Amino acid sequence: MRSMLLATCLAIGAAGAAHAAADVHFYEQEKFTVVYEVKGSPENGAITEHVDAWGNRRVEIKDLTLSFAGMTQTTKQRVIYDGASIITVDLQTGAVSRVENPLHAKVVASMKGRSGVDYGREWATAMGAKPTGKTRRYAGMDCDEWTLPSLGTTMCVSRSGITLRTETNMGPVKSTRTATQVTIGKGGPASAYQYDASRIRATPNLEEIMKRARGGN
Repeated sequence: MRSMLLATCLAIGAAGAAHAAADVHFYEQEKFTVVYEVKGSPENGAITEHVDAWGNRRVEIKDLTLSFAGMTQTTKQRVIYDGASIITVDLQTGAVSRVENPLHAKVVASMKGRSGVDYGREWATAMGAKPTGKTRRYAGMDCDEWTLPSLGTTMCVSRSGITLRTETNMGPVKSTRTATQVTIGKGGPASAYQYDASRIRATPNLEEIMKRARGGN
């Protein structure tokens, strides 16, 4: 989750809406790469995001350090969003896991040919997000600032749907994710989207995970 729920709503380029159909546009840019700096608590580090085919293919490469209660944990992952499947490649161990997102088809169907950016803004507004009326600039690109008080989150999203900054201040989570470099027209190397399918360890879909978290059977 990209704090991430608001980013999902505004950009609709996240897990529930990748690799749906060739004519579905989740962003107004066909391909791009964003390098983010992550600072604060509990995570620090960098995330590189590659987007291709108008958001129908997306990869996040994470190099993060989590510090909590005196403990430190390093996360080096490549997360590939492919249809309803979310494939996570552990870059330290080589392990590959896959989880199925039950919302994928519903999101795509409910877009009904609309722009993913416009549809995402509708979602965000329904959740209580509001534009502040301020325009910011990060990594050489302008963005419109939005706030979602219920999640203690402020975000800045470009007109094409690219999230350039996320700031969260809620309980123990006080963090920022800021774009330091945006490259339009390059969706990353082919290798970023590849993985060893023979090593996939299937996991329950998100609906089952949430059901278990609620105490269901």
